[in-house]
Amino acid sequence: MSDDAASHNAMHVLVEKTVLMLALILVALNLAGWMKKREFKYFGETAMYITVGLVTSLVFRLLSLAIGQEFILKDVQLSTSFFYMVLLPPIIFEGGYSVHRMLFFKSLPTILGLAFAGGAFSTIVIAIVMYLAMSVTDLPLSMIEALIFGALISSTDPVTILAMLPPETDRTLYMIIFGESALNDAVAIILYRFFSDLEHLGKALTAGQFFLSLLASAWVFVGSFATGVVTAWIFAKLIKHQRLTHEAETYEVTMMLVFAYSSYLLAEVFGLTGIISVFFTGVTMAHYAKPNMTASSALIAKNMLRVFSTMCDCFIFMYLGMGLLAFPAAKYMPYAIVAAIFAIAAGRLHVFMVFSAQNLVKAAKKIPFSQQVFVWFSGLRGAVAFALAVQILDNHDLAEDVRTMIFGTAIIVIVTTVYGLNLLTPIMIDKLGIATPPPVSRTATATPHADGTVGGGADMGTHDLAADSDVNDQDSEPINEAELTGFLGWLYRFDRDKLRPFLTTSVDLRRITGSGGASREAPQGLMTVGAYTKLSDGIHMHDLTGDDDVVASGKTPAPAVAAVQPVQATANVMANRTAPGLFSLGESDADVLSPRSDKGERAAR
Repeated sequence: MSDDAASHNAMHVLVEKTVLMLALILVALNLAGWMKKREFKYFGETAMYITVGLVTSLVFRLLSLAIGQEFILKDVQLSTSFFYMVLLPPIIFEGGYSVHRMLFFKSLPTILGLAFAGGAFSTIVIAIVMYLAMSVTDLPLSMIEALIFGALISSTDPVTILAMLPPETDRTLYMIIFGESALNDAVAIILYRFFSDLEHLGKALTAGQFFLSLLASAWVFVGSFATGVVTAWIFAKLIKHQRLTHEAETYEVTMMLVFAYSSYLLAEVFGLTGIISVFFTGVTMAHYAKPNMTASSALIAKNMLRVFSTMCDCFIFMYLGMGLLAFPAAKYMPYAIVAAIFAIAAGRLHVFMVFSAQNLVKAAKKIPFSQQVFVWFSGLRGAVAFALAVQILDNHDLAEDVRTMIFGTAIIVIVTTVYGLNLLTPIMIDKLGIATPPPVSRTATATPHADGTVGGGADMGTHDLAADSDVNDQDSEPINEAELTGFLGWLYRFDRDKLRPFLTTSVDLRRITGSGGASREAPQGLMTVGAYTKLSDGIHMHDLTGDDDVVASGKTPAPAVAAVQPVQATANVMANRTAPGLFSLGESDADVLSPRSDKGERAAR
């Protein structure tokens, strides 16, 4: 066969696979939407994606048997670079871009403890259990091989569990679970690469080498964090001074995606981890760059990121399901699977250690034992663990039997945790009393809705703080600076007085009049154009915790200003929107008009 013919056949096969995957994505998304509409309690979207892939794999295997061919792993295997360069960045960036930032940083010490100390502890425990379990078989693992598996399977992805949490769930609990997952992925990748390099170099593992891996993890985190933050700062400053008017949406959203992807690639080029870099790029862009963007740009960016994240998530878990029946069963794999599940359960014991330490330090804000159990329980494995499992197949420093056993064990453990925790999560929520209604605040009791009715804010859902920026982009209560002590307090004041005025567009409210030329009382000082636009539209007034808050006034706006009633023109605007209401500090699809709009631009000028 000539080179041209071979190239044509390869392209034809690629087109066929692409068409098949697009068709499967459509099927999976429609089924997931149907399930969500029917409010399935014990079967989440992730489980549905895996099921679609599993059924597809079963059909292919039956067809292969019918025509006398073998259906093998390479028929569905994706390249490692495709996972890391195409599928993972959109998921991680969207998570950072939509995270509730103030709550995330308030919970950061706990999150770092769970992610770093917990990640190392989990890796060691899983490695020891697997090393001892496999040592009695004909396929023993070396300690480095066991540590590679331990790092691989330590990555958590509790998105499905978070989606099942009721609206009354404690927001701090939600953020701790989400934050641990976001940073834990990077720890797993760092440790996996370190131990893989040791295996490649043929070095023996010593206590010094392991301690060096922990120092390397800390260095990689700091470097990746700095790369992501600086990249986002550059983008925010560029957007602030560019002042695009013609086709601003196209350029601003495109530049956002380019800067985000550049952050990921720069971190990888520097030997850091792109996951941490692109996550904090998302966090920083939402904080500094989004207020500088036009209203339509911010809305397009938010929805586009959700689309990309959903498609990539669907793609990954469908391929996970397809891989279940595509690999040969390795010797002693059932034994390894049972050992791995017990090892994971033991490896999550670090949760209780970290929370015990936190409760000693913060006696006034203790995490109850029921919530600790739920965090321990929520260690579902997902996309990053699967990506590392795929990467293990290309690691020729390991014997083929070992690679097959680790890959097969990993994906079966991932699928087991997805299905098992989907079924058990509603039961655990009920038994542990996780859905405890929070105290009702004064602002939450009188929320005017778009239809003119007044109701509480609980119906918007208080738990969806990382995946639904419609309602979570800001705290719903004014921030108490007295509670921000130590480094967090200093960081808050430095951000308020220095960074935000430098990076974020602002206007002098003392020179601004309300709609129709009528003067409107406003707080003294500077305010982002986006926040002013919301105020001038009569939607709501921001506090100091979200994207579009006062940046240089140095004090919280008076509650009386926050309660300004909408004028008639505002009522007409709100009638065509789905804004949560005057007191809601969320961000609906129309409420996202907080960033710089044409109206705000004219006022600024």
